[in-house]
Amino acid sequence: MPKCHLCNYECTDDARYCAQCGFKLNDRDAASISMSSDWANTEELLELSRALSSTLDPQLLLKKIDDSAVRLTEASAGSIMLFDEGRKSLRFRISSGERAIAVKSLTVTDGIAWWVANHGEIARVNEASKDQRFTGAIDKITGYKTKSILCVPMILENKVIGTIEVLNKNGGAGFTDNDERVLSVLANQAAVAIKNSKLATEQRNFFTHVIEILVKAIESTLLVPEGHCWRAAKLSLAMGHRLGVEDQELQDLYYAAALHDLGLLSLRRGEQFRMESHPVLGAKMVSTIDMLHGTESMILHHHEHFDGSGYPDGLVGVEIPLGARIIAVVEAYEELISEGESQNSARAYIRENSGKLFDPMVMCEFLELLTLDED
Repeated sequence: MPKCHLCNYECTDDARYCAQCGFKLNDRDAASISMSSDWANTEELLELSRALSSTLDPQLLLKKIDDSAVRLTEASAGSIMLFDEGRKSLRFRISSGERAIAVKSLTVTDGIAWWVANHGEIARVNEASKDQRFTGAIDKITGYKTKSILCVPMILENKVIGTIEVLNKNGGAGFTDNDERVLSVLANQAAVAIKNSKLATEQRNFFTHVIEILVKAIESTLLVPEGHCWRAAKLSLAMGHRLGVEDQELQDLYYAAALHDLGLLSLRRGEQFRMESHPVLGAKMVSTIDMLHGTESMILHHHEHFDGSGYPDGLVGVEIPLGARIIAVVEAYEELISEGESQNSARAYIRENSGKLFDPMVMCEFLELLTLDED
């Protein structure tokens, strides 16, 4: 398999661009960036390629790419523009330099960037005022004076999706061949970032739909009241925020709370007496799903008791994962309310079992959360 000249990533035989850093493969100019630029520039491009594989926030990645474009080409401003849904205009996704704020809400339907987006070709214009494609429309709105432009199309799956451009080379010099090669690499990286973002969004949407289907299946067993799973998830999420749970762990807590009774789906009709097995069964079901891997221990231990009298492993105190301790309190309260108990009665039960069934710290935070919700 061919290797990328820039980041050494192994690509598929039919790939035109590196899937990790966006560099154009089998290009004799590829190595020349490393040869003609200093090491710091090359290292910056490599760092961006690593960011592409570790960060799914497209706005953050595009901002990094734009910053690098301006810095590596020694320009005074830069921007990344994308076609709108109907491809009738370009919209500024990222912009830097003096005009950054002014162009944020503007659309582009003419000028050099528009020409590049519609022709799929690079434009290097070192005397903008003398180029017939240059309209100066954006300059009139922003008060910025464009002297030189380097604009490169962003291509995704053989289709132009937008442009990346830098303006006004510092020192009055014109943009160079090497600037063009660097910006081409960055344009490809931006396209990869957008592709990865789209794939991640589609994956999240699919994942969310799967969770919804599983929750409906759990509640169809008639062993769980309708709406119980999502109410437990909402309360657990609020508790997670209060207790400083963050990022992936917070997301895992939300999904674990929604799916804490997933094991009920493995119980055959008439096997309610085996209810104590459902945490183990549920944990086993999520253990093979990568995106739910972090929920496994919370689902497995959400029926453990703080004093060690719970199941399946009889864990004591903080041996029980925090997420499981949160779900234990939330589930107990939510079930009591669903069964018709008053809020005061349900709270009294939670309070009375502090240190027995429930973590005292989690119990206190939960009761305070309920009080705040009332206010």
